[in-house]
Amino acid sequence: MLALLLRLVYLGEKCGIIVGMISIKGLVFPSGATKFGISFLFPLLIAREKSEGNALVADTGRTTTTGPCAAAILFLLFSPLLAASGPTKAERDRIIFKSAGVSVLAERADSPAKRSRGLMYRTSLGEKEAMIFYFDESAYHTFWMYNTRIPLTVIFLDEGLKVVDMKNMSPCPEKNSDLCPIYASQGLARYAIEVNQGFVGKYSIKIGDRVAIERAYGR
Repeated sequence: MLALLLRLVYLGEKCGIIVGMISIKGLVFPSGATKFGISFLFPLLIAREKSEGNALVADTGRTTTTGPCAAAILFLLFSPLLAASGPTKAERDRIIFKSAGVSVLAERADSPAKRSRGLMYRTSLGEKEAMIFYFDESAYHTFWMYNTRIPLTVIFLDEGLKVVDMKNMSPCPEKNSDLCPIYASQGLARYAIEVNQGFVGKYSIKIGDRVAIERAYGR
């Protein structure tokens, strides 16, 4: 931690960094998770580099051009968090598709940060692995695939754990996140499950099916 602080002080002096705390609503992390409906406090670097054209700016939580100094600061701040962000046994639930007679072991995305990160940067997902998103309330939740490399299907569930919609989602190769398509539920959803594309067809999962959720590990 001391080494990290010393590096931040050095880079801050070199680049002229202001570190602030703001309330972010909307886009926070580029991910294969929710793009909207996120509201929480998050430390944001507002950096102005000495050379023109290299600035990291706040725009309702959206980052635009990032210079080398700003990128270095961000890497130093978040690399410990990313290294520790892998799923643990305490973060998984078993999702049972009753009519299909099949279950998956799903990582639990039950916080704004986890929902925002989703499955981005993953290069593989097991056939019977998934991620389940727990939302604070029922809504027409939206997903996108920026920085997500695995073709996925999102299965939306209502309060009663009934499938209300399903969307196939393809990885978005665009560098500009605004060009990535948005996948919105056509019905009010309280939960969403991301699985590999092909899983739904293989096991004949359809709208109206019901699922059960069992806590595989942890609380």
